[in-house]
Amino acid sequence: MRGKTILILGGGVGGIVTANALRESLASEHRIVVVDKRAEYIFTPSLLWVMTGWRQPDQITKDLRHMLQFGIEVVQAEVQEIDPERAIVRANGDDLAYDYLVVTLGADLAPEVMPGYVETAYNFFDLEGTTKLWSALQRFEGGASSGTCFGNAFQVPSSSLRGGDVDRGCFASPRNPRPLPSAGFYPGTATNACGWGRYGGIRGRDVGHQKHRLSPQSIAGPH
Repeated sequence: MRGKTILILGGGVGGIVTANALRESLASEHRIVVVDKRAEYIFTPSLLWVMTGWRQPDQITKDLRHMLQFGIEVVQAEVQEIDPERAIVRANGDDLAYDYLVVTLGADLAPEVMPGYVETAYNFFDLEGTTKLWSALQRFEGGASSGTCFGNAFQVPSSSLRGGDVDRGCFASPRNPRPLPSAGFYPGTATNACGWGRYGGIRGRDVGHQKHRLSPQSIAGPH
């Protein structure tokens, strides 16, 4: 039987676990190829500890190839298009053929879509934003802070709450008066114990980096 090619898009936890499990169960004539735009794997749960200075960036990153078993190929390229009719993935201008396709790309963050966010806010869901936040915290001498959740889908729900421990602030969720209901009862009520003010039903319009304020579209009132 001719060997098959299994193409795995995304070198995060899902892609790594899938690739290693397939390599263990499939014969060597079958190719397993992992495609990711980064050459290194970032352990995102520890971004919180980089933010607080408890970890350094090099302590939570590792060469992606070292996370994969022998016999798994790695292609460093950004996925541009998937053509299921031709069984082709276009990545960095090259066509990668496959017999089976696994998509574990995760989510791409787009902070630039909210005016003022890039200039003002710190995003601790990526390594660059986390290291910048750590630097900013070294200069922080007090005052109010705010944390916002712009939806009900989170990479790590409780990490947003943990990040709020840095300082007292307000936590806004546009769809739910209680912060992060998807995280369960205890994370959702943790704001009281942390002394945060909670404002539900707020939809952020823009982050004003001149006045350092979040402009709401609609306010249902504090909860």
